[in-house]
Amino acid sequence: ADRSRPEDAPIGLISVDDVKAATAAVTAGGGKVVYAPVMLGERGETAVFKDPEGVLFGVVHSKNGDPLDYAGELNEWYWVDLWTADVEKAAAFYRAVIGYETAPVADDGSRSGLRLLSGGFARAGIMQKNSEKSSATWLPYIRVADAKAAAAAAGAAGGKVLLEPVALNLATVAIIADPQGVVVGVAAGVSSTIAHAAGPILALYLLAQRLDKTSFVATTGVFFTVN
Repeated sequence: ADRSRPEDAPIGLISVDDVKAATAAVTAGGGKVVYAPVMLGERGETAVFKDPEGVLFGVVHSKNGDPLDYAGELNEWYWVDLWTADVEKAAAFYRAVIGYETAPVADDGSRSGLRLLSGGFARAGIMQKNSEKSSATWLPYIRVADAKAAAAAAGAAGGKVLLEPVALNLATVAIIADPQGVVVGVAAGVSSTIAHAAGPILALYLLAQRLDKTSFVATTGVFFTVN
C-alpha cells in the first residue's frame, strides 16, 4: 500500500512519566514539537511531535493513571507498526524519547524490523517499509471478526482497500482507507490472550514473518500502548 499522506494518519499517544522530558528528548533526537505540552482537563498532560522522518505521534501523562494491560477485543485497537526507511535510526529515537527496549524480528527477506518493549510487554513494531515511494507512517490495526467482510464494508462505504485480505499464518489481515484517506489495518483470527515479553508474543508483523503465535499484548484505547 502507498501510504503517501502521513498527515492523514491517526495520531497515537504514548504514555510517559514526564511529558516535558519527552519533549526535550524529541528535540535532542532531531524531531520537532508540533504542540507543546499542555494540560487537557482530566485527561492529563499531552504533547504532539514529529519524529525525524516527519511522522506524527504524541505523548500523554494521564491524570488518573494508565489502565491495566489488556489485549484488544473485537472492534478495538489491537496493534501498531511504524513503517520507516531506517529501522535502527527510528528505534534509537523512540528509545531515547520513550525509554523502550527493543528486540529483533527475524528477517525472512521480505520484512525486517524490531519490536518495542516496556514493562515486560511488546508494545509496537518498527518495520522496514518496502517502497521508497511510500511515506513513513504509524499503521494501527483494529481487531475484527472477519477481515474480508471488513474490507468489503470499507469499499461499500466509500473507502478503499489498499491491501486485499491475505492469510498470514493464524491471522487474516487487510489494509483499508476511509473516504478521507485515513489508513488502518484490520486483523481477524488473532488471540486476545495476554502474554509476557519473555515468551513468544503475537504481533501482526510476526505473523507476516510466519512465526508461531501464542498471544499478543495491546493496552490502551489509543493506538500506542502504555509505557
